[in-house]
Amino acid sequence: MIGLWRFAQMMNWDHVRLFTYLERGFPKPYDGYVKRRTIAEGSGDGFRILTVALPLWKARDIAWLALESLCNQRDITFHWELIVLEEEEYNFGHERLEEYKQRLHAVGCTRIIHLSLGKWMPLPQKWKHIQGRASESSEYFLLQAGDCYAQPWRLVDTVRLFDKGADWVNASKGIFYHIGEDRALAYDSNYPGYPTKQGLNMACRTRLLDNYPDDHRRSGVDGFLWLLCLKNKGSDLVTKWTPNHWQTGFDTHGLNNISAGRQGYFDSVDPPFFKLDENFERYIPPYVMKRLRSLRPLVTTKTQTSSWIGTKEWFFDAVGGKYEV
Repeated sequence: MIGLWRFAQMMNWDHVRLFTYLERGFPKPYDGYVKRRTIAEGSGDGFRILTVALPLWKARDIAWLALESLCNQRDITFHWELIVLEEEEYNFGHERLEEYKQRLHAVGCTRIIHLSLGKWMPLPQKWKHIQGRASESSEYFLLQAGDCYAQPWRLVDTVRLFDKGADWVNASKGIFYHIGEDRALAYDSNYPGYPTKQGLNMACRTRLLDNYPDDHRRSGVDGFLWLLCLKNKGSDLVTKWTPNHWQTGFDTHGLNNISAGRQGYFDSVDPPFFKLDENFERYIPPYVMKRLRSLRPLVTTKTQTSSWIGTKEWFFDAVGGKYEV
């Protein structure tokens, strides 16, 4: 099966032709129930300009990681909202979400909504349902994964880039931590020849996700969101890349029930992934790493294999900004 970005290259990035092709496979809308609970709904708190979207799937053991990172955001000068959507099966739950209410409010989160699903919903439809419940004042839509620790300036960096005219925001570099194997890789989407127009820690303008189709795809979801934004704008997206705070956050593997293929990144370490030493966690709160390591018994993993192919020098030049876009 060809990847979305390879396919886009073959079509010379013709977004109208791409979307028309993909549209043929759109199925019917979600037919299960959605139960809404309001955890916090501040009054007189001003406009919420940012929606943080947090879709979950069987995330009872790991969703705390994303919430801890949101509570640890810094330099916030605006109001934002958090919308969590998850199935009832092995869920994190609205009761545990409520435990974060005060800490989230302390960093500007004035609205918290929990959406509970009666049956499984594909990830693309989760983004659609969350966007449809964003505040009318929402200008920006930030995609937060349940098993990722957002770097402490992610929210403020993202909003600043939108204020400078961005339609789409990502980070070109990031860290992937394997909970079961207690080791980390670095990712760099700037690696020559890597065909992507998006990276990690993505966000877009809220209205660019209007008219979202009922898509059920299980791969290429990030690229599809980018394509939808491009279609809705009708011209090239203004894309901006977040500053070099990437060392202070990370994605994880081991308790992720959506991106199961991440094990392959660790089995064969090929570009755009690169090995990292043990010091990767020097910017991460110790209590976070301690709690993560306590989850190692829950992770089932395969025997590690490696194919380190001599690109280490390129990556560390890139870390220094030599190839920054």
